[in-house]
Amino acid sequence: MCPLEHIIIAGGICTGKTTLSTSLASVSANAIAFPEKKGTFLAQFYRDSSFAFMNQLDYTIQMMERAPAILRHTGTIVEDRAIFDTHEVFSTMMVNDGLMARWQFDTLTRLYDSWRQLVRPTLLILLDCSPEVSFRRMRARGDQEEDPVTIAYLSRLHALYLSWYARFDLCQKILIETDTLEIPEVLKQVVRQTLAVQTNPSNSS
Repeated sequence: MCPLEHIIIAGGICTGKTTLSTSLASVSANAIAFPEKKGTFLAQFYRDSSFAFMNQLDYTIQMMERAPAILRHTGTIVEDRAIFDTHEVFSTMMVNDGLMARWQFDTLTRLYDSWRQLVRPTLLILLDCSPEVSFRRMRARGDQEEDPVTIAYLSRLHALYLSWYARFDLCQKILIETDTLEIPEVLKQVVRQTLAVQTNPSNSS
């Protein structure tokens, strides 16, 4: 059994993923939202990059723990960050930067490949936000654990997300810029673009 619609919402820090996922689930019939939970090792990783593997393993397990509920549900699933960008953006960035060993990355890849055999999304929504706006929003919310995060890190993450989005081919996809949009307007764009994609799949970019 699998969900009728499986939407994954991706994007960097402070792009609006969590707010959109809960809002989208609230207006969708028979929907379940899976908000991202802050990783157990995230604060340690921000302070000490040697926690890279433990941080990514923790996030990968978090995403895999959703599997039973996702596979049982027959309505709409909305994931705020999914295992796809967790692995293909974050884990890949960390192994390329030398923050984790190749064997550690290969271990995460085995978990990722197992998940891909179980679940296939129907729509990817990438929320794109400039690094400058992401940084300003991050500082405004005042999470001290995020103090080590620099605009240079956000810029790198932004570029990697756009590159991953361009390669992603598991399902239809839409990109929405959120620098100046409030969530109600983002919701309107999601509905409008989703309908356009469903009517004409070639509109998916």
